[in-house]
Amino acid sequence: MEIGALHNPLPISAEMQVTYVDKLANVQLKHHYPEIPSDTLVQVDIVADAERLLSVPDESQDFVIASHLIEHCEDPIGALQTWIRVLRMHGEVLLAVPNKALTFDRCRPVTPWAHILRDWQDGPIWSREQHYLEWVCLVENVADSEAHGRALDLMKSRYSIHFHVWSSSTFKQFLFRPGDLLDDAVTILE
Repeated sequence: MEIGALHNPLPISAEMQVTYVDKLANVQLKHHYPEIPSDTLVQVDIVADAERLLSVPDESQDFVIASHLIEHCEDPIGALQTWIRVLRMHGEVLLAVPNKALTFDRCRPVTPWAHILRDWQDGPIWSREQHYLEWVCLVENVADSEAHGRALDLMKSRYSIHFHVWSSSTFKQFLFRPGDLLDDAVTILE
């Protein structure tokens, strides 16, 4: 299973079969991401929220690919728990995570552990507007006088931004911090 591949699926061997999951069907993705040529989008097999995968049975997948996805999750701890839930025994989650210093996130602060933990404990509603405002101001460089309106527009359309920001070292800390929040059978490989 690969979640959120859009137009850039991870290359895999020919003998592997991948189920593509996205939050929107292809017709909706074309409208939501007009900047992506529609003929390059992968064919979505399952429409589901990447953080919950409610229509995907427990222990049904050999692997979950989440390339450049976890930063788009409002509750990254919950997302990891979900991705582990759908794995069969000895299954693997492959994460590719952008380093903020090498992306448009370079001006944004790293998301603190306490913030990520609260998003998991209290739900992400408390921080949603803050994330969109930070995005609009520090990534899109929208003037202060227009920032709130732009942030509300993005929130209303549920446009997928980077909600959380990590450096290489802080992402490793994030992975090792959840501890008992993740299944005891999880082994983290770098």
